[in-house]
Amino acid sequence: MVHVRKLVKAGASSHTVALPTAWLKRNNLTKGDEVFIVERSPTELSISPSLAPAAAPATEITITVDGKELGTLQREITAAYLNNYSSIVLTGKSLPKITRIVRDMLHDFVAVEITEQTGTRLVAKDLLNLEEIAVDKTIRRMDMMLRSLYDDAIAGTASAENALLRDKDINRLFFLLYRLLKRSVDDHAMAKRLGLSGTQLLSTWAMIHHLESIADIAARLPDMLDALKKPAREDANAAIVSIREYYLSTMKSYYATDRDLADKVAAQRAGLVETHTAIIKKFPDLATAEFTMQFAAMASLVADIARVVIDENAVSGTSPASQ
Repeated sequence: MVHVRKLVKAGASSHTVALPTAWLKRNNLTKGDEVFIVERSPTELSISPSLAPAAAPATEITITVDGKELGTLQREITAAYLNNYSSIVLTGKSLPKITRIVRDMLHDFVAVEITEQTGTRLVAKDLLNLEEIAVDKTIRRMDMMLRSLYDDAIAGTASAENALLRDKDINRLFFLLYRLLKRSVDDHAMAKRLGLSGTQLLSTWAMIHHLESIADIAARLPDMLDALKKPAREDANAAIVSIREYYLSTMKSYYATDRDLADKVAAQRAGLVETHTAIIKKFPDLATAEFTMQFAAMASLVADIARVVIDENAVSGTSPASQ
């Protein structure tokens, strides 16, 4: 709601403005009470009854499981988590048959714990304090997990099962940050605590989205390598070494907010893809075609991270990780 008020001169050096009566009543304010004025920017002030950020109200959503495909159910649970519901209640006669699957779904989210369960009802509560989450540290955790996916694939020490488990851990951090950024869009106090402007919220979202997408592909590398015949596998290993170095250079530009390095990295994508896909294509079969396609996708996603650095730095001269 927008309220328009006229300034009234009050003395030689100040002006007053009338506050909406409904807002005063809602916050139990009367004559003589203090309000706090915070300068958000050179053109924006905010008025609040307290300097302390208001606690987010407890919210609950009920999801019926009966008659739903598991994919639909998982999407509804994910949406409830991302929209910051403090309690997710699952109900239905068919719940006992899918309890184990539902528990696995809830395990995808940080600090969501099952606090109540009966035959037809399961309650999962959010025990996380979003105020304690550091965006830059969480992005670094995603980065280190992703590096280990590359390292294990190159060393040949990763099983497909372990790679997928690591990918799930990266997904959990992605959902956590997505939830935090989504709340910060409407919660100015949260955004200020994070030190992120509107454009930085957007670029941080792009960053974690690219990391999660790269991890989805990198987690499949053990399976893809196993499907290749020996000569093609050797060339594929060389390609993974190259994409890892390409990724490390991109992340270096991100952490250093180095726009020039990011531009050089982005410019290398086409040549990298052309060189390695030409080598792999010497072995024309479905397995090498799949690897070639996924390699090109990874290179594009890594280049997209470089573009985040370029775009963010062009606007503000900083990146989300420097906050």
